[in-house]
Amino acid sequence: IKRLEQVKSLDVEIGAGSDFYSEVRVWTETENGAANFKGGGDTPIPDCSGLKVESRATFSKATVIKSPLILEDAQDLFRRTGGTHGAGAFDSEGRLLAVMEDVGRHNALDKIIGALLLRGVSFEEVGVVLSGRLALDMILKAGKAGIPLLCSISAPTDLAILTANEIGITLAGFVRGENFNIYSHPSRIVD
Repeated sequence: IKRLEQVKSLDVEIGAGSDFYSEVRVWTETENGAANFKGGGDTPIPDCSGLKVESRATFSKATVIKSPLILEDAQDLFRRTGGTHGAGAFDSEGRLLAVMEDVGRHNALDKIIGALLLRGVSFEEVGVVLSGRLALDMILKAGKAGIPLLCSISAPTDLAILTANEIGITLAGFVRGENFNIYSHPSRIVD
């Protein structure tokens, strides 16, 4: 989903008590007009043909290094409970655009994408910092939105690295202190 207009309907189902669960189903319209379900479930090895992140944005090393610190400072719920993941969006100058928290790291990323869509922010010059592991499905979500940079205090999976290389996303992992690792498309991070 790249534009809010693509969303045709949204269903949220939330269970309560000891059976607490949530499920989000989003129905979109594809370019040929067919309905398309986007929802939970297992993620197979993807066919990424046609999925490409085209962005000329660059981000300074300093912006990448400070991104987890800015995220942590803005995570009010985590500070109170210690039980949430966070996702923070920032522009190429390092300005914080939005922070979202959830008990699930995938949901935190979904919330960031949704918040930026609602604000009409172009993803071409947006980086996202995450508090947890960078897995394949998170790379695919970022790729479909057109987000060129994902950072995390943790590691990416092998399949996440391969997919990020294929579709054009820069991955920076283990962003801690003054150091981080770049796993794909390093030219997007500059001095």
